[in-house]
Amino acid sequence: MKASRSLLSIILIVVMVMSFTAMALAQDLEIIPIKMRARAKPPMENWRGLNFIVAEQGLNADLEAMGDPRRVKVEIIQDNMEWGPLVTEFVLSYGVGEAPDIWLTGHEYIGAQAEAGRIIPLGGIIEEFPIFNLVFDNLWVCTMYKGKIWGVPQDAEARPLYWNKTLLNKLGWSDEEIAALPGKIEKGEFTLYDMLETAKQAVDKGVVKPGNGFWTRPKNGPDFTPFYYAFGGETINPATGELVYDKTAGLKYYKFFYEAAQEYGSMGCLGLDWSEAWHPGVSGGKVLFWVGGTWQWAEWAEKFLKDLGGEAYMWENFGFG
Repeated sequence: MKASRSLLSIILIVVMVMSFTAMALAQDLEIIPIKMRARAKPPMENWRGLNFIVAEQGLNADLEAMGDPRRVKVEIIQDNMEWGPLVTEFVLSYGVGEAPDIWLTGHEYIGAQAEAGRIIPLGGIIEEFPIFNLVFDNLWVCTMYKGKIWGVPQDAEARPLYWNKTLLNKLGWSDEEIAALPGKIEKGEFTLYDMLETAKQAVDKGVVKPGNGFWTRPKNGPDFTPFYYAFGGETINPATGELVYDKTAGLKYYKFFYEAAQEYGSMGCLGLDWSEAWHPGVSGGKVLFWVGGTWQWAEWAEKFLKDLGGEAYMWENFGFG
């Protein structure tokens, strides 16, 4: 009995010592709060901000292994706020000293925020961590302003040209011709005007309704700028950061969209609501060609085509290049 009591006492003492040690260690830790702000459309884009939880766990594990008393605690603020209000929120919160430490947003906002002094260049910091060498070199370009890096690429996006394979089949294209289209686009053998000619044929033959040969986004936004670049335009003087507008390229740019709408049976998308008309239109087999984001692929699969098989259906019926 005495032996049992002695053993129990030893166990209690050990537990108490371990508890006090853990408390002491906890008291010695330096907790560094980090506030991260992101915009994400659930559920497809939840990972945009939630991946910082994994980053927090990994960093804290590394710090513990190094014997470093510091730990980070990440506060994630993530919702689907519109871009305009999101920028306003950042500017106003910075003005009162409550801005997030990490602002996960579009690279198009770097110039204005850098000029205002609300964000800091990261070149020296990035050089300290070899893991950033895994990022493709061309992705860093979008984070640069006046020769400095102001952000870290996370969501590598693209805005390809999509097409409906089934509608091309109805227009008379063979499966082999459709499969070869991405390569022809890459080689410059299928141009924007070749696309418009094909769109017009689809309208003339009743494959799609007038206006549905080719769609862009329905409202103003950055998706239009690549067309200006495609016609040789420039937007920024890299040496001064001043805005540049190429009148010759600009005229070609506006002429393209005018002709698309007036002569080639396209651009019936302008002014449509995203969820009520645009997404159902492009995903529902009503549009031949359209420009969309890579992130929208998951949205079509999850919200508009899940009953038809989601991604499996899309790979069978959609192409892109």
